[in-house]
Amino acid sequence: MSCQARWVELDEVDSTQKFLTQAVKAGDMLDVVFAHDQTSGRGRFDRQWHSRRGESLTLSVSFTQCADHPHPWILGMFAAMVAAEQIGMGLQWPNDLVHEGKKVGGVLTETIQNPCGETLAVVGIGLNLNNMKFSPELEGRATSAFLAKRLRYDPLTEARLLVANLFEGPIPVSWPDIVARWMARDQTPGKTYVLPNGDRALAKRIGPQGELVALVDEREVTVLVADAIFGENLAPGFASS
Repeated sequence: MSCQARWVELDEVDSTQKFLTQAVKAGDMLDVVFAHDQTSGRGRFDRQWHSRRGESLTLSVSFTQCADHPHPWILGMFAAMVAAEQIGMGLQWPNDLVHEGKKVGGVLTETIQNPCGETLAVVGIGLNLNNMKFSPELEGRATSAFLAKRLRYDPLTEARLLVANLFEGPIPVSWPDIVARWMARDQTPGKTYVLPNGDRALAKRIGPQGELVALVDEREVTVLVADAIFGENLAPGFASS
């Protein structure tokens, strides 16, 4: 797919993810929605994502050529990995971009059905590019590519490059398709995750199928990627610290 194909560039929108999912549900074969300003962005489990004009990359991509993908969460992990490679950041399971333990960006993966009954993955990508400061609740937990690299970024240019990079080769089907590239940037070990029952799990490693292996009071537990991304077996309170 050309990065110019079926692309909508918006001056302002409440949510690129909302715009694109509604379009796909209506039968529109739209691939990419980019917004210069996003007023009501959201992350996994409806967490708010702050973005401002010129500071953040806000983009949603519909993998229309991958209808009924057997492991749609892999597409979100793939998008996070490609974005991390592009701006030189680390990765934390399941799909966060980080620098020195602080969050630079994240990915929201949703599956929806088009009018033909096909299941499609819509992946929202949010990156802090030129941000200089953050809200009090994010202070000390978030950073930006500019603060990490001391380079200025043009969000639209980075968005076009990201889409081109996403579709330049074969689309991955499963974890083994991306494991080598992901692990080259993985910073998951040592991160704390809060489980639905309130337990704090200390990440140990990523398992052979992409699952999180963590310790809770020296007891080893596993969390599946699909559960963490879609919340299939996890309460909405699942969060990363």
